[in-house]
Amino acid sequence: MESVAKRVGLFIIVNALTAVEAQSIGKCSPPVLVSSTSGNIQVRVDPIPTGSPTACRIYRDDCAGGGTFTMILDATCGNTVTSTGLAADANCRYYCQGTASSGSVTGDASDIVTYAAAGSPVWTVQNTVFTKYDYDCVKLSWSAPDPQGSPITCYSVTRDMNADGNFVTVQPCVPNPNLYSQVFCGLSSPISYRFRVYATNRVGTSNTPSEVTVMLKNMFAVPGSVVTSYASAVQAGISHQVVVQAVDPLSGANELSGFSGTQYGSRIFVLRLLNPSKLDEITSTIEVPLVPGDTHYTTASNPIPVGMAPITASSADSGNGQYSIYYRPTVAGQYTMVIRTLEQGGLQAQYWDNQWFYGLPHETKQQPDMILDWERGDITGNAADFVTARWTGFIRAEFSEEYTFYVDADDHARLWIDDVLLFDKWDICCGGFWGRAVLSTGVYHYIKLEYRELTGQAHLKLYWSSFSQVKEPIPASRMYRAPAISGMPLSIDVTVGNLLPQNCLAYGHQLTQSSAGLPSVFYIQAKDTEGNNMTDSNGAVFVVQLATSGSTVSVVSTPLNESIGLYAVHYLLTKAGTYTVTIKSSNVDISNSGASLDVSPGPPAASTTVVTDGLAGAIDFMAGVPKVLRVTVKDVYGNVVERSQEGSFNLSLNLEWRNYSLTSSLALLDDSAQLTADFGRYFELTLPAQPTEISGIYDLTFTGLRSGNNRLYIRLNGEHILGSPFDIVGEANSASPFGPASVLQSVDPP
Repeated sequence: MESVAKRVGLFIIVNALTAVEAQSIGKCSPPVLVSSTSGNIQVRVDPIPTGSPTACRIYRDDCAGGGTFTMILDATCGNTVTSTGLAADANCRYYCQGTASSGSVTGDASDIVTYAAAGSPVWTVQNTVFTKYDYDCVKLSWSAPDPQGSPITCYSVTRDMNADGNFVTVQPCVPNPNLYSQVFCGLSSPISYRFRVYATNRVGTSNTPSEVTVMLKNMFAVPGSVVTSYASAVQAGISHQVVVQAVDPLSGANELSGFSGTQYGSRIFVLRLLNPSKLDEITSTIEVPLVPGDTHYTTASNPIPVGMAPITASSADSGNGQYSIYYRPTVAGQYTMVIRTLEQGGLQAQYWDNQWFYGLPHETKQQPDMILDWERGDITGNAADFVTARWTGFIRAEFSEEYTFYVDADDHARLWIDDVLLFDKWDICCGGFWGRAVLSTGVYHYIKLEYRELTGQAHLKLYWSSFSQVKEPIPASRMYRAPAISGMPLSIDVTVGNLLPQNCLAYGHQLTQSSAGLPSVFYIQAKDTEGNNMTDSNGAVFVVQLATSGSTVSVVSTPLNESIGLYAVHYLLTKAGTYTVTIKSSNVDISNSGASLDVSPGPPAASTTVVTDGLAGAIDFMAGVPKVLRVTVKDVYGNVVERSQEGSFNLSLNLEWRNYSLTSSLALLDDSAQLTADFGRYFELTLPAQPTEISGIYDLTFTGLRSGNNRLYIRLNGEHILGSPFDIVGEANSASPFGPASVLQSVDPP
């Protein structure tokens, strides 16, 4: 390196005495870097071993490439000086000189050194994590550390075994600042591996690595695990516990401790409550429906409808080698419980060298990558055509959203998520198929994908996407193979829960409509907390109130069939109107308490039908003048009938003339016979009964032609109405003689 005197072209002229003194000071060593961080550099000048310096000076440039140096320290040798507020990652140049005689004499300048205003990367947290990948591989993932002002240039990874401290490099520092994960294979399941990730920038390599310990066997599925506690009969609406004892996957011995809270994560067990089923008899991999002759076969309806996912629950680590699973059934019925042990790193793949899934699979393995392209090569190892494959296990989504699943298949494929068929292209060759399913964060969702290749090119590719998830192949870290544990499946009988009035339901036509005087009934279905029909209501009582203006009727339900929780409510109402039906059990309203009941009038009754207008005077009608009577038609309970009932009755009116109502001392000619011959004695309605604007009220119009005493007959459907027959009086319309009606009584003079 050049001396400062040469770089700046300075020529110092000193006298001989001064030159001798300078030679006695000795040359300063370049400033030593003490520490550096983003925007800060601390340097130190070491004592000059020769001569007799009294102080040391440190000079620094502008950290921007300029040629001017500024003294930043003039103090006893061995001191440090810190430059702050520098531009991050700036290059700063330094040199030093020794001085004596209060600075009037200086020694030779040191060589120039350059330091960066940045530090080596620092891992503020241990953020390296791992996921199992395939059978003997793990995928390490990390995020960038604090670069301390200078960009990361590469990452390196070292590893030891069983904490022997003999770390070897398994990932060299190849320039790639965007490398945040790496797969390492060939691991032995019982060995503990410590991986250390280092980050490097131009300042240096991180002093403290991000470290993680991996032991493959702690991530394996453990199908030898057993259920140690469960109930075969449980009640709907209540959470129930199942306890699983985990075993060591290598020795088969019970594990005595768990992994919760450790870097290993935890064993994972997932319980599914299914319609009655069994594991397939060949591979014990998938559930198939029970058939006649199977234990627990039933002809009862399946509790889980087609298109609905089964109940799924995952385990919690108890810390003692046991795992608890809590599940809460909602629908009563007969179920099958299957508990599976999960192993991250891919789905379980099974390949058959026939097109029917017949017999044992040719190959079974964990498949970390679902982008498979065999072209025209072998699929099963010895067959390229007429083969089938099935992938099963669980997936775990990052977001609670509706996901779209895409399958690009040549030839055929069909896909289920949570036992719901998303698409079936078993008879349609080749192309892109898709279906949608709602996934939830933190929930393990069962997946089954079946594939068939007949001839020609062959490939199978599985992707997913959602609103927040870009379309991509499902990562191995989100796929799990899932063999069933020992002793599966188990039969579970879910019985109904406790009566919950809020779920009970009243129904029946006569809950909302009835007629006065009509014996009526509606029904109440007793239900439990989950909405199941009760099978034993334990003498539940439903109190019913039917209330309308000024009237309330109370009735109590009667059991109709308690074995199915069915009750009847019988009632008879005599007052027409709108009622509010309040139904309570244990003083709590049922779900549709408060229904509106419309009670219509009963059939029209002559005994309560009355004349309400037209017969109030001493003289009831004028002979020859139309007379209108107003009649109110009622049912037997006095309810005025409705317009809709008009077709169910007939009003008739007849008038019979009886005799004259006036008496006189005069000897009058009796013209009754003549008038009867001319006008008759009987008169009927002039017009049919006419409805008024008020429902149930009708106008009857007749014209009586004879004054005097008359008898009026009003009938409803042939029966006399209330008060009929009526004796009424008619009066002559005019006292003026009417010649054509006059008769010759005598020819003798008076």
